[in-house]
Amino acid sequence: MDVPKKDDDEAARTERARRIGLFRYMLIREAADSGLTGRQRGALVRKLAQ
Repeated sequence: MDVPKKDDDEAARTERARRIGLFRYMLIREAADSGLTGRQRGALVRKLAQ
């Protein structure tokens, strides 16, 4: 049975959004560590922003 193109497109968009979300989380995860001081977190965020 063939899957309609619309379903394929939606699945591809969903997968792309998932991958983008995981990539973004990977970038900011270290800065979200509750063990960091504000100064340490600020330095990490500034580094990411560069």
